[in-house]
Amino acid sequence: MYFTEVDFATPDFDLCLDLRNRILRIPLQLEFNRVDIEKEYDQLHFAVFSNKRNLIACLTLAIVGPQQVKMRQVAVEETMQGKGIGRFIVEHSEHWCRTNAVNKIVLHARLNAVPFYKRIHYKTIGNQFTEVNIPHYKMEKIL
Repeated sequence: MYFTEVDFATPDFDLCLDLRNRILRIPLQLEFNRVDIEKEYDQLHFAVFSNKRNLIACLTLAIVGPQQVKMRQVAVEETMQGKGIGRFIVEHSEHWCRTNAVNKIVLHARLNAVPFYKRIHYKTIGNQFTEVNIPHYKMEKIL
């Protein structure tokens, strides 16, 4: 498997949208809308593909300040969850950040994902809050 950057509005980006929709949106009965997708044109999109070019995982980084990004929309193919793929894509994204002078990553973690992020040294900030009708915590990691 390999980690790669994905350009906005390309066939690989469309594969990422499909994975994000299946893993993150449909279970909450949410749908993407064109306006939300168009707002991602200036964000960084990363993916993990199998050696056979099947998409396994993806995530997005939005620049939110000097040397700071917000990690969003982390999705791993259901059949590949629990096999270290989430850790793989996050760690490779962190490496990309360090290489590009980003020193802080923030994110909004769904409650069920908080233990995963804590294992890879993200810290919760503040109290639990509701986003897309489910509990979340703000988390961050200084690189």
